[in-house]
Formats: sequence, structure tokens, C-alpha cells
Amino acid sequence: MTGRREHRRTPRHHESIHGRLFSDAADAFIVHAETKLKVKGTVGDGQLANYSDKWNLLQKFPRPDKNDGTKTTPWFDGVLVTEVTEEFLDELRDARWKVKRNSSATSHPPRSKRISTSSVWC
Repeated sequence: MTGRREHRRTPRHHESIHGRLFSDAADAFIVHAETKLKVKGTVGDGQLANYSDKWNLLQKFPRPDKNDGTKTTPWFDGVLVTEVTEEFLDELRDARWKVKRNSSATSHPPRSKRISTSSVWC
């Protein structure tokens, strides 16, 4: 024991000790945007529609089951906010690109797969 006390954060209102689902946070953000940000004039109707459309798309986007590759589950099903990492988002972006690539001949690879012009000249 080092003698230092272990810091433990107490859960906030409506937050369980095990974390908050990303889907709950996204839904709460959309409600906040529709009720608070729209009233302030910070967000327009088009942006609100974009938030909702994007979240509806992502909620339904299928993710292959890790144990059984033939089954899929929604990408954000049971995902905690703390589990949405850079790696998680990279996997999601790559999966969405694969779906788009299969449906369109003119799609481009994700940005992280492209060579930036600044790195070519360095």
C-alpha cells in the first residue's frame, strides 16, 4: 500500500455505478437539442433533423456478433459511454465504409486509410 487514498467518483443523478449507456446519452442529447438549443437559436431545424437521422441510422446499423459471425446485433446495443473509444469509432467507420463500398462504385476509403499530402512531402 502506498498510503494514498483511492479516489472514487460518486455516480451522478440517473447514472448507475457501472456507467451510462451511450444510447441513453445520445437520446438525452437529442431531447436537449430540441428543447434547449433550438429555443436559444443555437441549432436550426436542419441540424436537429440531421442529429436525429444520423442517430436513427447508427442505432440500426448491424454489427457482426463476436461469438457467431453469422448473427448481427445493433452496433450501439448495450454499449456504455466509456466503451466508445477511438478504436470503437474506427471499427464503426470502417464497417460503414464497407457497406457503402458494396453499394456504390464511387466511394472513397475512410480518411485514416488515405495518405495525406502533408505526409508525402515531409
